[in-house]
Order: sequence, then C-alpha cells, then structure tokens
Amino acid sequence: MAMTLKPSVNLPSGEVRVSLDPKIQDIEIQKQVENKAKMGCNFSPTTKIEPLTGTNYPIWALKVGALLRGKKLFKCVISDPEPDIKDEVAWQIWSEKNDEAFGIIVTTLSDEQAGMFLDETKAKKVWEELKKIYTGNLEDKIIDIGLELKNIKMKHNESINEYMARAKNIASQSSSLGHQISQRELAFHVVRGIHPRLEKIAVVLRLEGT
Repeated sequence: MAMTLKPSVNLPSGEVRVSLDPKIQDIEIQKQVENKAKMGCNFSPTTKIEPLTGTNYPIWALKVGALLRGKKLFKCVISDPEPDIKDEVAWQIWSEKNDEAFGIIVTTLSDEQAGMFLDETKAKKVWEELKKIYTGNLEDKIIDIGLELKNIKMKHNESINEYMARAKNIASQSSSLGHQISQRELAFHVVRGIHPRLEKIAVVLRLEGT
C-alpha cells in the first residue's frame, strides 16, 4: 500500500515541515503554529501599565484585565476553572496561558508585592489575592478620604486658591480609587469649610455647585 503524504503547510515564519506519519505531521504543525502565535503575543515590557500601588488598584486592574482579555487569557485563566490534568490537551493549553497571564500580572507588581507570591504559580490565585487585599483596603481609603473632605476647613493663612487646590486634590484621590465625587458634593464641602471672611466667595461657590 502506497503511503500518501499530506500537503506541507507553510508556517507563519515560512518554515515547512513534513512527517511521514500523518498523525505526527498534524501534531508537529499544530505545535509550531501555536508556538509562533505565542511568540507573537508575548507580554512586552514596553506595555505601559503603571505598577500596582496601594491607591491605584481599580485603574491597575482595569488595564491589566484589558491586556489579559486582549490576549485571550482572562476567561481561560481567571474566569474559568482549571481543567482536569487527566485531560492532557486542555490542561496543556491552560498551562501555557496560565504561565503567560502569570507573567503579565507579576511583572506589573513592585518587588515587595511580587515577593508575596514566590511560591505561587497560578495567575488566578494571584489575581484573586490582590483583589482581596486591595479591595478591602480600598473601601477603608474611600471612607477616610470622604471624611477628610467632609471635615475640610480653610486654614487662617491659606489663600482661596490653595484651599480649592487642597479640596480638589482630595477629590482626585477619591477618583483614583474608583469613587467619583460630584462637582456639587465638592462645592458643598468646600463652602462649609470656607473662612467667614470670604463669605462672598462662598456664595458664588454655592451657586456654582447647584
């Protein structure tokens, strides 16, 4: 019986590989295509994502999550459960995606933060642990910032511009944590804390906030 070779396949790099065994040929081609695709979407250090800090978790999670989704990693690694290791094909695909997602997440952490996961290899566990840590801290920080704005008072030797800048800075901190303070709310607290000698300015601010 004559052996028939399957047609050779041009790989992304222009390489051509042919095996005498059709089954082996399919496996080899698939592996090479996957490797080329993986090389083409590896995480680049030049991707501009600010390292995770104690105050920028919402923005960090948004950007890293978008990067993972763009590389088709988020659903497989973060959302879906890890496949059974007995399913070798599914587990191998998951393992490669997990390694890439893990690298993306860890390389956007500070050395101190990354040090918390020296013994961890699963991207999902790192993602969930960071969410637990910073979401809890996040709520506390939002409450603290809200109280700071609520209790803001103009200092005796402070100009109106300095006072307004201080109030806006508090609002910006809240925004960076994912909690927006409306212009009306900001004006309300600013007017309450303004010095009595600037009552006319307080009236203007009160009108602008309505």
